[in-house]
Amino acid sequence: MKRLRGDNGFTLIELTIYGGLLGILLVILSEFFVTIVGTQLKTNVDAAINYDSAYLLARTTYDIRRAVAIQSPLVGATASALIMTVEDGGTDKTYQYAVENGNLMLTVDSQITQLNSSNSAVRNFSVTRIGNSASQPSAKDTVGVQFTLESVASVSGEIGRQFSTTVSLR
Repeated sequence: MKRLRGDNGFTLIELTIYGGLLGILLVILSEFFVTIVGTQLKTNVDAAINYDSAYLLARTTYDIRRAVAIQSPLVGATASALIMTVEDGGTDKTYQYAVENGNLMLTVDSQITQLNSSNSAVRNFSVTRIGNSASQPSAKDTVGVQFTLESVASVSGEIGRQFSTTVSLR
């Protein structure tokens, strides 16, 4: 019986070409994966900054509008903290907004609450008192609030934004 020799293997050239094509495909897929992960991280950072900024602006606006008096800053002055008296539940309470270690803290009497999330840091918090109801009975106290909100995640590109608002007492 005569045996025919079959082609059971690959040549060295075929293996080299296959390895090269597989390597190129893996590099392209890994670059695609890295791009997707980077985009997702940047989107999460942007969402955290947007969420925190909306909450911080709404909370400060709400409390300033409920205030019956502002103790600090003085008229025409700028300070790194806002201290005011707010009628809460029928009693006057002292509210203080100040930044400690990158966190905007609200102190109501002696109870302290962190307002921003752990994904962001508050920088350059300043409050400017524009108007004074004591000098003109018909005028309302007006306060300008400015701060920078930065992401704590390391992402290339924009990681922080400045926010400001002006609010009057009711």
